Amino acid sequence: MVVVGVVGILAAIAIPQFTSYRKSAFDAAAKADLRNAAVSQEAGEKYTDSIDELKARGLRVSPGVEMSIVVSEGAYTITAKVSSTSCAPGTGEYSYSNVTGRVEGKKCE
Repeated sequence: MVVVGVVGILAAIAIPQFTSYRKSAFDAAAKADLRNAAVSQEAGEKYTDSIDELKARGLRVSPGVEMSIVVSEGAYTITAKVSSTSCAPGTGEYSYSNVTGRVEGKKCE
């Protein structure tokens, strides 16, 4: 009985930590995909609004990440969204703009 109690306490501690680490991993994957997509975008002769074209240039999108691109007048914005159901709505979304050169967004909560 004592063993069952100890295992229950350890599980109560470990499960929330695991969930937190998993969300952090999704965030890291989305941010890395954005940076890699920007490199693929800059490697081409002209900017594209097609993820498939960036994949042809060597981009690999992580599982659980959905990406989109908007191109206008020599500028582009790439958006990566964590498609995991473990993120609250409106979180786990990041964007990169070649104008600012920064990855911005809300972490997965």
